Amino acid sequence: MTRADPREVRALVQILSPLEAEQVTSLEVTVSGEAAGSTVLWVVRTAAGAEVASGTAMVEDVDSGLGVFAFVVPLPPGRYVVEVSEDPSAAEGEPMSDDRRFSVHLAA
Repeated sequence: MTRADPREVRALVQILSPLEAEQVTSLEVTVSGEAAGSTVLWVVRTAAGAEVASGTAMVEDVDSGLGVFAFVVPLPPGRYVVEVSEDPSAAEGEPMSDDRRFSVHLAA
């Protein structure tokens, strides 16, 4: 049995942290995950949909077709959605993306 190419059996962008509905207790939120390609685009929106931050992140260690990315976003307390997507200029077809809903709360 041969192992399938990860790009054919997995999502090409996966957010691993924060988890869905996670309550983050730091004003600096670290977003991390796995992706194909050398760069991902990201955007953070409020729960109401207003964009509060966006940027790009480098994907490292792409030896097996998927590598890791991480970036830090300073955010005030509130509810947010982060979306990470493939760079459209490098995607084959429609760029894949992943999103997570999370909240920022200061520890009591």
